[in-house]
Amino acid sequence: MNFVGKLFTLAILILSVGFLCVAIMVSASHRNWSAIQSEHQTEANQYSALLEEARASSTAKRKILEAEKMSRAMQIAQLEALLLLEERKLISQAQSLDTEVQRARQILFASETGADLEDAETELKQKEQDIDTLTAENTDLADQISSARDRAIELTKQLNDAQARLDSRRTLAEDMRQQISGSN
Repeated sequence: MNFVGKLFTLAILILSVGFLCVAIMVSASHRNWSAIQSEHQTEANQYSALLEEARASSTAKRKILEAEKMSRAMQIAQLEALLLLEERKLISQAQSLDTEVQRARQILFASETGADLEDAETELKQKEQDIDTLTAENTDLADQISSARDRAIELTKQLNDAQARLDSRRTLAEDMRQQISGSN
């Protein structure tokens, strides 16, 4: 064999070893893409399930929130109607008591006998006690109305808190959607 043939043989040997190294590196770096895809698909299914669960929860809570709003509005309307009725009732009772007190005073001044005077004083004291009783009832009703308004304020605060939680869950669901979209 001559010198050029020996050089070609050596060159073929060196290139064969080089191609062997390249083939080993390619084989070592090869990934099983179908296994990776199935892992990501499992993850995507989990996120989808979480997203659906969050949507269902959000929808249920939104319905509860709407029901609470309606209930609160109805309670406030009932309390205001009750307050108006009680105020009218107390005003009419106070007016009737005032007229009775005026009549009792007229009887007191018109009567000249001691018995009529004592009866008129007794009636006057009774009417004043009735006025005091109505005043106490009016105060109790005002306290009830105040507590009902406090309850309405508390319900409004709870409503606002529920709305904030709903908004945060919507944001979480949107983040999950973006993560799912980004991973695909």
